[in-house]
Amino acid sequence: MIGLTAGAALVAAAIFTSGFSSVIGLGGGMMMLLVTTLTVDFALVMPMFGAIQSSSAISRIWFFRKHLDGDMILKFGIGFVPAAMLSGSLWAYFVTTEGAQPYIKMVIATYMLLFLWFPQFRVRSGNRTRLLLLLGVLSGFAALTVGAVGSVVAPFIDALDLKKERMIAAFGVISIFSNGAKLPLFFLVAEPLDLTVWATIGILIGATFIGTYVGRGIQQSVSDKLFSKIFRTVLGVMALKLLIWDGIRVAYF
Repeated sequence: MIGLTAGAALVAAAIFTSGFSSVIGLGGGMMMLLVTTLTVDFALVMPMFGAIQSSSAISRIWFFRKHLDGDMILKFGIGFVPAAMLSGSLWAYFVTTEGAQPYIKMVIATYMLLFLWFPQFRVRSGNRTRLLLLLGVLSGFAALTVGAVGSVVAPFIDALDLKKERMIAAFGVISIFSNGAKLPLFFLVAEPLDLTVWATIGILIGATFIGTYVGRGIQQSVSDKLFSKIFRTVLGVMALKLLIWDGIRVAYF
């Protein structure tokens, strides 16, 4: 059961985070995952988060549909599907072994900070097909283990040298793949879901469309240079949050 306060918090977060992702491309998912973790039972976190982010991704893809690239989607999908199947087989382990997650998050955070602070650790622009296949594999593996994949794949998206609109569209595609893969987990939840859960999901779907529409209007006034600065700043904040709050604090304190 989801109470009124928890439901209101989820709706407010869905509007804000979907709007944020429409402006920057990433960051909203990690914020939404945090709110979801604080408001619903642990076993429901992944499927509930998947439902919220899938609706946000669909609205983002719709508003940025002119900037989609079918060839990119196909190559990404080829890498994603087998990795997601492996990731799904690991989900049950992580549901019952929360202690492993802080260490995974610390590794990801360290990688992100190296990417931001040291150019030699950045993913080099090169073979587009190789980058997209690797992007798909990483997204598929992270989808059901880490949850929010934006932080994992951001350096590879950056290496594709996309304009801001195409980058936001690309993150939308990655989001619909990675979060759509979480939806079947609803059928693996031991307890049957009550009406409040389904009603909350329905309201959240509408909330994400509102947030994306507002965010798209803001995004149009953001220059490419400012977009790049905000993108890297958000990525840095996410990395520090993963390292300190989700990693070190949980593992050692």
